[in-house]
Amino acid sequence: SKQSMMDMGMPEWQVDGVIELYKMVASVEPCLTSPVSDLPAILNRELATPASLAAYVAPGLKAIKQAAEYEAAVAAAEAAEKMETMKLAASEAESAIKAAEKAKAEKAAAEKAAARLKATRVAINAGGLVLKKMGNEAAFKARYVWVDEDKKTVNWSKGETKEGPFKSITLAPGVVISAPTFNAAKAASMFGAAEPDGYIITVTEAPGKPSLDLKIEGGTADANAWVTAMQLLCVPKAK
Repeated sequence: SKQSMMDMGMPEWQVDGVIELYKMVASVEPCLTSPVSDLPAILNRELATPASLAAYVAPGLKAIKQAAEYEAAVAAAEAAEKMETMKLAASEAESAIKAAEKAKAEKAAAEKAAARLKATRVAINAGGLVLKKMGNEAAFKARYVWVDEDKKTVNWSKGETKEGPFKSITLAPGVVISAPTFNAAKAASMFGAAEPDGYIITVTEAPGKPSLDLKIEGGTADANAWVTAMQLLCVPKAK
């Protein structure tokens, strides 16, 4: 009742409005009871349904998806290109480092070979330990070997200096000095001590006589230095 609503604290004008609304509902007033909305007439179109709304936004969503996929593909391509560029740069840097290391190693090897050749040239005349055997012997033995330019001889002794007993071959016309031949390192055996890599030079004084075999350590340049030093002494002087 009106009084009960007012007792609840509602003002009288509000209670009168509520009662009037109830009366309109009870009398089936069209503005309150019609199931048809006036919104389509106001909008001049049918109201949207879930299906129509989905159909309406689908093209936009598809376009957004396509744009996102395109951007992702572009970003992936750019990332792949950058990665390839980085790989190429890394490969070039690695190649440059290897080239520099190779050049450094080659320079060091060349300097080492040059120093060894210099020492070899000194040792040819001053003397030094060289593996030596005669052609009728099976194993090389370390001997002190030197070339005497004044006496035109190649000499060897069992000691570690020129002093003391030594043997010689005179380097005269007719003496045959072979080109250096590489001879690989050998392990120690019952026939002799271990041998390093080296180049064998054979000095043949005369047919039928045992040759003198020298095994020169180092490279071909070292062995050729010995060959040249001895061959020059075998050439007769021009009159």
